[in-house]
Amino acid sequence: MMSADTKHLDDIQKKAKEVLTKSELKKVFFFLPELFQNHLLEYVEKQKPKEKIIKGYRVKVKYSETNQSDIDEAQKTIAKTVIDNLNKRKKNNF
Repeated sequence: MMSADTKHLDDIQKKAKEVLTKSELKKVFFFLPELFQNHLLEYVEKQKPKEKIIKGYRVKVKYSETNQSDIDEAQKTIAKTVIDNLNKRKKNNF
């Protein structure tokens, strides 16, 4: 869940804790828009395996670092998607 208003986000989080089970709540994250990209980057870093075993062979894997231009492009894409979605909702509500 993402909201620019911290009070709104806190209210949603409290309601979610009342309604959702613990296992469901582990799948839900609550973010301010500016913190969302940081979470995505941390998630990608956690998911990167350093070593794999494939058909009994140990394979070392190296990943290239993400540069700032890729991060900026991803942030613009996320912002555009969120804005487009909000505009569609506003259009459908009126």
